[in-house]
Amino acid sequence: MNYPPAPPPTPEPSQTSQFYGWYSHALQQLRVSYPKEHMYNGKIITSPPYTYWYKNNKKILVTEVTLTSLPTPRQIKNGDLYLGSLDTYYGRSYVRLDE
Repeated sequence: MNYPPAPPPTPEPSQTSQFYGWYSHALQQLRVSYPKEHMYNGKIITSPPYTYWYKNNKKILVTEVTLTSLPTPRQIKNGDLYLGSLDTYYGRSYVRLDE
């Protein structure tokens, strides 16, 4: 029997989406001052306050990641810094890493 060719695989979101980073000093201070607790595998854990992404093979600290480079009214009001397009997610940390 002649079957039609299989469709191409669906790409992962990380392969098709462009992510943009923002840094807000006020939001970062809030995360450090008031860490968020949540339940994970039946245990209460505290969220790390530092989130890092790679940009041009360098780790950068971000407080918010969006799918657009256009700032929201809140980001404009707060004076958030636009960090540009991001490459890949690095991870989260309880301590500030050397960048």
